[in-house]
Amino acid sequence: MAMTVELPALEQVDTMAPHAPSGRLRRLARPALGLLLPVGLALAWEIIVRLGLSTDGWCRTDQLFATIVELARSGELARHIMATLTRVVAGFGLGVISGTVLGAISGYWGLARRLLDPTVQALRAIPSLAWVPLFICGSASSRPRKSR
Repeated sequence: MAMTVELPALEQVDTMAPHAPSGRLRRLARPALGLLLPVGLALAWEIIVRLGLSTDGWCRTDQLFATIVELARSGELARHIMATLTRVVAGFGLGVISGTVLGAISGYWGLARRLLDPTVQALRAIPSLAWVPLFICGSASSRPRKSR
């Protein structure tokens, strides 16, 4: 024996519910939502500097963009970008080669795995950002300092 219950009040609520946004609106809203945080941070940065709440070396965003444009016009920005890309590609290449060789050796030879795996696992547990100060100090100490 089946029993049915009709609820006319719920049917009226369904007709009054707002319609879901169209696919086009959803496609536009997703990138806009992703821009919300960086744009908000840039606005907060500008407001803090303009109100004089921070004088610790923060520049105004218009000064920042003017410097970027000046470096681009002089060609210095392209030179720095190429130097950075060269370092990134070289580091990636060295990492791929050394990782492949050490991985193959560890996979083939049990003694190598027992020797290398604890060190590799310890290094893997260190967050990438934790290495940055070591590389900054290393690159800063290898350059000759300019006298003022």
